[in-house]
Amino acid sequence: MSVGGERYLFRVDPLPVEYGKELFVAVAVPESQFTGPIARIGTRTLYVSLGLLLLSLPVVFGVAKLISRPLRLLTVAVHEIKSFNLNTPVSIRTFITEIRDLTAALETMRNSLKAFGSYVPRPLVKRMITNDIVPALGGDRRELTLLFSDIEGFTNIAEGMSPEELTADVTTYFKRLSQVILHTGGTVDKYIGDAVMAFWNAPVRNAGHAHDACLAALRCKAALRIFNMGRENQGKAAFRTRIGVHTGEAVVGNIGSSDRMAYTAIGASVNLASRLEGLNKYLGTSILVSESTRAAAGDQFVFRFAGRVVAKGTSSGVGAYELLGTRYGTAGVYAPLSLDRDAEARVEEWDGCLGLLLARDFAGAAAAFGAYVQKHGRDSLAEHFRAMAETFITRPPAADWNGEQVFDAK
Repeated sequence: MSVGGERYLFRVDPLPVEYGKELFVAVAVPESQFTGPIARIGTRTLYVSLGLLLLSLPVVFGVAKLISRPLRLLTVAVHEIKSFNLNTPVSIRTFITEIRDLTAALETMRNSLKAFGSYVPRPLVKRMITNDIVPALGGDRRELTLLFSDIEGFTNIAEGMSPEELTADVTTYFKRLSQVILHTGGTVDKYIGDAVMAFWNAPVRNAGHAHDACLAALRCKAALRIFNMGRENQGKAAFRTRIGVHTGEAVVGNIGSSDRMAYTAIGASVNLASRLEGLNKYLGTSILVSESTRAAAGDQFVFRFAGRVVAKGTSSGVGAYELLGTRYGTAGVYAPLSLDRDAEARVEEWDGCLGLLLARDFAGAAAAFGAYVQKHGRDSLAEHFRAMAETFITRPPAADWNGEQVFDAK
């Protein structure tokens, strides 16, 4: 109750009836006297608690930072791995055992994925990880540009080297070619002895796949020129590489069995690219491409016709062209590979010589190719056609011959 503006706590109790009267005892105490000590203790306790809280905040903040910072770094590392950015090691220092264990596990995962990308095309691995794709057998039909390369006379070179020396040199050679192929958007399918198989337009689609494959072939040739200069300075035999390129449809995907599969391409187009590489040996060329590749490659490149060929294992002829370089005066990425003005002009002269052969003027063709070699120096392809023309003078081909050359060997 309140009296005079002050609050009181009170209690009223009756006295025992034995006293003979109806009496009551009332006790009233100001509330401040009753709860004051408790309030003062509570206030002091509150101040002490607040003080302790303020003193502990830096400690709490520090501990929270020690926990949150490594967790934040782990989150960043996981996102980097998810995006297939595998060049930055996962290294986080912390006193928390569980986070240290998780850091070690992520670093092992990063190294494993990075190594996995050395066995399987990296774009394929990246696509699988970023899109949560589970690998399955099968493929899809797609137009590809395929490239095969091979080292001329590799068996003889290998006989004069120790296995360790040969392995080191071939590894360096493959590295040079692979860097060029990958830089132009190609996929290195496999290494077969001293040969390389690569293709463009898979797994990542690329509308300019024929162009990029031709650019890669020329860049490989340029890179190997520097590589061979180093070998010759060491007294070693040069690795002279022959390249075949073809554009056509193939099935590309995971081929194999359920417990072992490979991402590769199969089909007649793959075989033809390989055969074109082999035909360099008989025609004396270094880069042969099919007519479909030439048509799709674009106007930046210079080709010369090497005739229609029927490669071993094929039943129909295909136009074969020697890739010489990029056009005179081209800039940018084409400039280091461009022909000089005279070399580009010789292509018209070449077409005139070959036109005589296809017109069945065999004597004229033989003389024209002979003059071509005498004027411009040794040319294996020109000598090949001069020998053919001279043979046809005495043993002409069938009346319906359309210029096809049939090869019975690889």
